[in-house]
Amino acid sequence: LSAANGGRALRDEWELAQSGRGPASHQANIRLFDEKDDAFQPRVELFRDQAGWCPYCQKVWCLLEAKRIPYKVTKVPMSCYGNK
Repeated sequence: LSAANGGRALRDEWELAQSGRGPASHQANIRLFDEKDDAFQPRVELFRDQAGWCPYCQKVWCLLEAKRIPYKVTKVPMSCYGNK
C-alpha cells in the first residue's frame, strides 16, 4: 500500500511539474508558478544544455526561481564539444 501511495505521489509531482506548477524540476519545460491562466505564455525563455552541466544556465535558473519569474525551457544539445 505504501508503494502505491509513493508512486501516486511521484506521479502527482510529475504532473504538477509538467504543467509548470509545483516544486522546481530540471525535467519541466515550463514554469508558471502561481499564474492562474493556463493559456499564459511566459516572456522569458531559458536555453540550457540537455545534461544540465552548464554553470551559467544553473545561475540563471536559480535567479528565475528566486524571483519567481515565469519561464519556458528549451534544451539544447551541446554537440559543439564533439564526441566524448
